[in-house]
Amino acid sequence: MTCLHRNRVLSGACVVFAALGQACTGSVTGGAAPVPQGSGNPTSGTGASGRTGSSSDPTGTRTGVGGTGSGASGAIVTGGGGGGGSGPAGADCGAPTVQASPLHARLLSPRQYDNTILDLLKIGGSPAETGNVAGGETAALDSTALQFRANTAAEIAAQAAANLSAWSPCVPANAAAQAACEQQIIDKLGQRAYRRPVSAGESASMKVLFDAGIAAGNDFATGVDWFLTGLLQTPDFQYQLVRPTAGEQAGQILPIGGYEMASRLSYYVWDSMPDDALLAAAATGLGDAAGIQAQVARMTQNTTLLVRGMSAFYSNWLNTAAYNEGIVKNDASGKPDPTFTQAVALSLGQSILMTATALYGSPSPNISSLFTGETYFMNDTLQKFYKVPGAGTSTFTPVTVPGEHRSGLLTHPAFLTVNARPQVTAPILRGAFVTSNLLCLGLTVPANLVIPPLAETPQAGLTTRELIAQIHVQPQCQACHNTIDPPGFALEWFDQVGNVRTVDNGKPVDTSGTMVNAGDLNGSFANGDEFLSRVGKSSTVRTCFAQQFLEHALSGEVSTSVATNDQCSVARVGAEFAKSGNLVDLVGLVAVSDSFRLRMSEGAPQ
Repeated sequence: MTCLHRNRVLSGACVVFAALGQACTGSVTGGAAPVPQGSGNPTSGTGASGRTGSSSDPTGTRTGVGGTGSGASGAIVTGGGGGGGSGPAGADCGAPTVQASPLHARLLSPRQYDNTILDLLKIGGSPAETGNVAGGETAALDSTALQFRANTAAEIAAQAAANLSAWSPCVPANAAAQAACEQQIIDKLGQRAYRRPVSAGESASMKVLFDAGIAAGNDFATGVDWFLTGLLQTPDFQYQLVRPTAGEQAGQILPIGGYEMASRLSYYVWDSMPDDALLAAAATGLGDAAGIQAQVARMTQNTTLLVRGMSAFYSNWLNTAAYNEGIVKNDASGKPDPTFTQAVALSLGQSILMTATALYGSPSPNISSLFTGETYFMNDTLQKFYKVPGAGTSTFTPVTVPGEHRSGLLTHPAFLTVNARPQVTAPILRGAFVTSNLLCLGLTVPANLVIPPLAETPQAGLTTRELIAQIHVQPQCQACHNTIDPPGFALEWFDQVGNVRTVDNGKPVDTSGTMVNAGDLNGSFANGDEFLSRVGKSSTVRTCFAQQFLEHALSGEVSTSVATNDQCSVARVGAEFAKSGNLVDLVGLVAVSDSFRLRMSEGAPQ
């Protein structure tokens, strides 16, 4: 086995980790990530996920919470609805019922990787993005990915070694003090990087690597460099791991261990590694709901870290990555609008994320505030483009935009822009977000259906709404469009870049509609304002939001469907959250749910 450090072999020094089952993932000889015993296979798609292909759901399929209904011509509407605590049809979710899914190894997401490096070594920036370090539930490692990780680890280690005082528990004043400081670094960094105490054997192996670096470079900094390069490539650093214990049997529902729960909780609430207080709590167990709730109460008091943690969910839920992908908008002539620059697009992405997560700094953040209000975070770039009064600065500040039918995130210029086409709006895209992300409805397109493309430019004599209704929607598509289109039509007061309008292609805008398959949103609305006011009060929306928030906590993804063994947790959390809509309370409800704090065993380690 060989290990890499800045594209050169470490003379076998990294092999010390192999004795621990901690093989450096910088190896390019095996073509797959090393797999700690009992943790699953991260490269197969099952270990990284832990949500599909499990013993409880071997096919990887999921059932939507809220039941299934048939539409016309084979269109299927699944999931959604429901606010009760009894769970989906056929699921027994009475008080004695305890259910949870298996857990497997999962790579830290790029965001988690960066946050962990910042908290561990005080190195900011975006090393995961810069180094092409992928991660998350579905990531797999091949030889190229391993090389990227080796190079990134080496670059981080070099920076950290050059700035020891920023993060190290000690800085040796002379050669005589090096041995004691070396052990302090190993003890402190080893536990924090692994999110658990290191064994005596692991500590000794880390010292071998540290000493090899000192010998090779004839200085302490090189020892630090080599030690960190190896440490940052180990599975215990790169993965969230849950190891089975001797004697457990497949199918048992077991509490997640103290240190594993500390890591799970910290990456959920703060999107980074546990702090010292959380690790101290883990030492005494942290397995019961009361202990977890106490830590959540403490952790949510740190607004800065809470907002950072919640940004992971909202980035996924709002698809903020789309703002980095080169959005193009056209002017009336059909040519690219020179005023809609990349700076505008990037600012929009930052603005909508800040607008959503800023609520967590308020005394009592409520989901209704996500869908009400006329205030958004803007900088000078956005104020200039949207002609909002005031000079503005490069810093994002809350700006009120009155008299424009604005009502929270669904009327945020960023949401409206990304869910539109270059020269015309896209009610279907906007409605699909509501259908999927606020109602948790999964829509299945009929087999062999050929969907005609929509015109990318205004069509003579037709509004966008008329174009969709009269030309685009085929009879066999009507069932799905009856669900998707109305919420999209409700947002037709806003053009393709999110500016308010009253006329579309020379005709008055029509924002009325009738909701179906939408729980308590069902029924007709006279205009967009009426629809938006219902969204902010909807128990159906609250229940769906809780489902997606819980699913993200469990898998790192947002989904309209739920694993079978998580359905009762979803139902209970959704029912409780629907009562208050308090967003911080939801963080705690998820943390103490059976699906979050328990796991289904797949058997003892072999």
